[in-house]
Amino acid sequence: MRSYGWLTAFCFLVLVAGACAANPLSPCDYAPAESAFLRLSTEGSLQWYDDAYTDDRGSSLSGSALADFEQIYDSGSFAYRLDANTELSLRPEDLQIEASVAGDYKRYARDDLFTVGAVELAADTADGFEANATGGLGIGRFRDVTPLAKAIRIQNAFLDMGILLAPLEEPILLETAQILGEIGSTQDEKIAHIEQLLLETGLVKDGEIGALGLLRLEEIVASLEDARLCGWDVQARVGVSVSAWPFKGLVDTLVLDWNWAVVPVPVLQWVAGASIKLRPTQWDNYVAGLELSTSQRLQEDWRVRADYRLSYDHLWSGAVPTIDHRLHASLLAEIAANVSVSVTGEIGYQTGDEEPTAMITVHLAYDIL
Repeated sequence: MRSYGWLTAFCFLVLVAGACAANPLSPCDYAPAESAFLRLSTEGSLQWYDDAYTDDRGSSLSGSALADFEQIYDSGSFAYRLDANTELSLRPEDLQIEASVAGDYKRYARDDLFTVGAVELAADTADGFEANATGGLGIGRFRDVTPLAKAIRIQNAFLDMGILLAPLEEPILLETAQILGEIGSTQDEKIAHIEQLLLETGLVKDGEIGALGLLRLEEIVASLEDARLCGWDVQARVGVSVSAWPFKGLVDTLVLDWNWAVVPVPVLQWVAGASIKLRPTQWDNYVAGLELSTSQRLQEDWRVRADYRLSYDHLWSGAVPTIDHRLHASLLAEIAANVSVSVTGEIGYQTGDEEPTAMITVHLAYDIL
């Protein structure tokens, strides 16, 4: 598996290339008093699958449908996050349904110290059902810096169109981000405020943004993209876990989590995390995971993503310890306001496989919210 490690490193290095030429203002300098992010998207796909057997007994050509929901809110006193997704996969031999919901609520006591409650639900037709409810303490905070990333996109688009005579100063970019991040403002109100702000800088050519400029401004303000997050946190939670198929009943659960995210430049996001979930009464029953992911906007309508996941299940869900590697990469092109096409590839290897699995998927996605 050494070659896959080199492949992972190469993918991530390619994504970093060219980032140093970006705006000197760091997106993580943006620290709003309140921020909110909401996204609901759907996808359809055509999929080719190469299984883990040398005789290709399970290889197939199939399709799938996916719905994904994400909501993030943060303020000085509390924060919450909710993620949910459902995937339906139709293969020649069966129909598989997977669904998961994960959410947490944080109440900040002092600075970045917080109490937290979390719920996780996962179910699929192959592995059954598992639910976890935990609560505990943590330190750290995440901020949604998507508005600043959009503000810099507006600047760069207007520079390319010749509307702006020079780049905007940092205070103007931050004020533009504040307008974009205002909760309760309509899209038309945000566009009008940004237009007035840019005209007041004296950097707009001939003192007029024009119809094409306003159209481009509207496209960027309305665009639905992944949240750009900055920050870190560490959590320790205790609670209960229940699983069915096979049924294991209620068991005590201890969860340790570390999460980190940074946006070094507006077009680039890095995310990392590590976790371990175990049973205090049976210390040799645990599952540990490590994740590293990145996404970058290459051009205005092109994005690339890559992530690597490592999971080690030691008697948590089976009688035999299992190691699972997943390397995933995708190239996405936006073909309309909220419509995109992506080509996704995945390589995986799990204990007991005769050879790594490989999968190529073509997605057509539509962002609803």
